Amino acid sequence: MNLGEIIDIYEDYQEETKPLGKALIIEEKPEGLTFILDEMPKERQIVYGTKRFLCEIQESNYYPIKTRGIFNKRFVHTIGVLTFNTFEDEDDESAYPLLDNFIEIEGEQMY
Repeated sequence: MNLGEIIDIYEDYQEETKPLGKALIIEEKPEGLTFILDEMPKERQIVYGTKRFLCEIQESNYYPIKTRGIFNKRFVHTIGVLTFNTFEDEDDESAYPLLDNFIEIEGEQMY
């Protein structure tokens, strides 16, 4: 999705249902949130991102032609296991020091 490209727009951009028409991308806006449509095994999980664009309507049964507005498009953000480890993924728990302290009174920790 690049500036000057014509994209399909939808009422529900996440599921890409209920087509609204076609729009010309004029300007890219800051990205929106990521989302997951269906839970899948970690190795095949698809995480989608949201791109936001200022667009001009080219074809539509819902909007007048040349109307401008901000529309969202989904894109594949990641598939499968992410490239960084989380605490649950780490085999060696000693890599994550515990920073928890108990109450200490006169040099002794109380439980």
